[in-house]
Amino acid sequence: MSRSLLCNNSRNAFRKLSDASGVSSSGGGGGGRSARGLNDILASPADQLRPNILGMGDYAFQINDVLVRQSVILLPDHFLMWNAKCFEDITIKSLSLFPILYPTVEVLFIGTGETYNQQLPKELISHFRKKGIVIEASSTSNAAATFNMLSSEGRRVACALLTLQPVPDDYYLNEFD
Repeated sequence: MSRSLLCNNSRNAFRKLSDASGVSSSGGGGGGRSARGLNDILASPADQLRPNILGMGDYAFQINDVLVRQSVILLPDHFLMWNAKCFEDITIKSLSLFPILYPTVEVLFIGTGETYNQQLPKELISHFRKKGIVIEASSTSNAAATFNMLSSEGRRVACALLTLQPVPDDYYLNEFD
């Protein structure tokens, strides 16, 4: 059963993650959760706390049962809103949360938007490598799918995802027009 969620006054169709990347958001093998289904009942308490990216639109993500209308950071057991709006906002400072986490994450996936056509600064990659964190950058859809798969296996992974399209400055002002 496919359900299309709409955001921003129905202008941006919300896509299931499996539609965007060809990889099921459950990570395959039946270990993931459906929006409402048998896997929810069978999931362990740890699985129920794990954030799972179920879909995304141009300016939003559906994480478990929550619609987040901006860029987002996902950790092994919760998620946070992220103020980054475009590729230039991906800096050591904007990602400063990750080196202070305990226990540390193995891999930080960075979703750069709809496409991945720019390299992350070498200083950023080496800064995190010195802290024991591997950085993998890709399109937001691919980063989200990889995060979901490794997270469902219980790995200590995190991701920082930009929205598919850069969020316009007036996006939130026009929300209720």
